[in-house]
Amino acid sequence: MAEEGTRHVPVRVDNNVVGLVTAEDLFEALNGKLPSLTST
Repeated sequence: MAEEGTRHVPVRVDNNVVGLVTAEDLFEALNGKLPSLTST
């Protein structure tokens, strides 16, 4: 994302956009600051 200068990436399900992921989301997820999106 950084190399391309992209800050937002669409999330698609069956070719429909259902959300966006931001560079900040990825940074926080990699640093363990976002809650898990899956149940264990």
